[in-house]
Amino acid sequence: MTNTMADIKKELFQASLKNWLDYEFLTWRWFLKITIILIFLLIIWKLLDRKRGLEIIAFGFLISLISTLLDIAGTYMVFWEYPYRVLPLEFSEIHDFVVIPVSFMLVYQYCRSWKSFFLVNGLLAAFSSFVMEPVFMLLTFYKPIIWHHIYSFPIFWILPLICRFVIDRLKSGAGTE
Repeated sequence: MTNTMADIKKELFQASLKNWLDYEFLTWRWFLKITIILIFLLIIWKLLDRKRGLEIIAFGFLISLISTLLDIAGTYMVFWEYPYRVLPLEFSEIHDFVVIPVSFMLVYQYCRSWKSFFLVNGLLAAFSSFVMEPVFMLLTFYKPIIWHHIYSFPIFWILPLICRFVIDRLKSGAGTE
């Protein structure tokens, strides 16, 4: 008797949940990830420009949505994996939901001109790709399989540029009615 895809997915989830409960949940790495989440949430809570809050948060949600979709695709295609997860899901990574969005939200908030946004965003993209990814590898939060840091750099640089363009278009279109 052959398994259907639903049966295979159910077995995979049960194995993943067991692994998460036995080896990931409540470990020092799990607590470190929770701490990182709380620190980044505290940072944005303290630094968010409340007058532009909705705009900045919309930008952050757009970054989060796209980076999560890209991460799901990369994980599914086995470009990389996350040996220690906050939740027992294959794509529940803190950088998609908190670290990346908050980092780029701050750049968006403080760099009002396109020129400064472009330049500072490029520096953050380089830092994220060539410093933070290796740090996350050392902590075994992230394990590239057929991925290299240089591939992340243009994505980290271009994604916020696209998101800013979209938010700018939405802002300019909102005032025309």
